Amino acid sequence: MPATTTRTTPSPWLLLSLLALGVGLLVHVRAWAFTCDDAFISFRYARNLGEHGALVYNLDPLEKVEGFTNPLWVLVLALGVLVGLAPEQLAPILTAAASLTSLVLAAMLSAALRRVPGARTPPPRVEPIDLVAPALLVLVPEYVVWASSGLETSLATCLALAAMLAWLRGAIVAAALLAALTGLTRLDGLFVLASFGLAWLLVEGLAARRRGSLDLRALPLRRLGLALALFVGLLGTALLLRRAYYGQWLP
Repeated sequence: MPATTTRTTPSPWLLLSLLALGVGLLVHVRAWAFTCDDAFISFRYARNLGEHGALVYNLDPLEKVEGFTNPLWVLVLALGVLVGLAPEQLAPILTAAASLTSLVLAAMLSAALRRVPGARTPPPRVEPIDLVAPALLVLVPEYVVWASSGLETSLATCLALAAMLAWLRGAIVAAALLAALTGLTRLDGLFVLASFGLAWLLVEGLAARRRGSLDLRALPLRRLGLALALFVGLLGTALLLRRAYYGQWLP
């Protein structure tokens, strides 16, 4: 399993480069800014939950129908309603913040992936080559559009990248928590994480086989068990709450 490590801080000019990419993203977002009409479904659920304590679309008559697939996003927006922030005001701020954070995570993930498979050394620090991924994201219209859409896509992307990075750094329990939060934000995000996990197993397994050091007894079984329990517990609890409130297992 990957070992927990402390990465060397990038050089100041690299940090300035990341800052410039962030500014570029915000400029690009401003040019493409829009609020997706689908987001108003989540907005209405969040407003009804925050103002009336009912996670429903229609209050009169009260209809318990789950018309959303992003429960964590709706709950976050409902918390905003409780403190006086309308969903249509809070959502674009959160999506832009998540997209900016994802640029940093993409650079850090790129650096972590440059570590030699199976090595116990700290992951390489962020270098200029690692800015390619966030730079491309700044230029991709699809990434920019969802950075202001009001939907959960940017947050799910941010959580998924954070889960991958945590796993590569050996923070297994944190990775499990972030993975569960990804699924609660956008369920198909789990497919992305599953693809990452399978690729990691293949690369690390082949590296261990070449070294002849494949020893299952070295696995941190206690941490893996705790991580699995946390992941299943969070998603399972959400499933049971859905069943209890709406009477159905799926939206």
